[in-house]
Amino acid sequence: MGGSRHAVGLRYGKSFRTVKTCVGSDFCRYGVGDSTALGIAIEERYQGLASPAKMKLAVTGCPRNCAEALCKDLGVVAVDGGRWEVYVGGAAGAHIRKGDLLATVDSADEVITLTGRFLQYYRESANWLERTYKWVPRVGIEHLRAVLIDDADDAFLAGLDARMQKSVDAYWDPWRDGAEPRTPGQFRSSLPLLPLPRVPVR
Repeated sequence: MGGSRHAVGLRYGKSFRTVKTCVGSDFCRYGVGDSTALGIAIEERYQGLASPAKMKLAVTGCPRNCAEALCKDLGVVAVDGGRWEVYVGGAAGAHIRKGDLLATVDSADEVITLTGRFLQYYRESANWLERTYKWVPRVGIEHLRAVLIDDADDAFLAGLDARMQKSVDAYWDPWRDGAEPRTPGQFRSSLPLLPLPRVPVR
């Protein structure tokens, strides 16, 4: 990576992972939505977010679902008319589960807002290590639709938004702090770097 200091994303830990996308309407004749732009926007807003378990997300530019959005913790699918379907609670590992349709919204901004509210509600009410494919059936998709959309209380939603914003504001990328480390030992090995003896090769 040299001196470019590109963000590398989080692969391990109980946290928000990088967002998988297809090429979307920019490069695919079937695409009805700009999945790459929306995926980047979601990732830039919620990157590094800690959670009870890992969170995998995807955005796909049409119902052909090349980015496998239907089997992610949260998946977004572009549909005709500039609208987006938001699915939650999917999985594709040892426990295969198709995500439940949470809502169909009219804009990318609404997707980002609903994503934040869903993730924050999940972070606050799921058990430790409980993936969304277990949590969504446990609490019920009807309950999620009620508290986040249909019968949502404005004060409750404002609280979710505020607490999510606090987490977003607190995020910092350790890979970008090389020039100005936050602590003297941030990028120093905790182990002594001892020279290894040279062993002859036969």
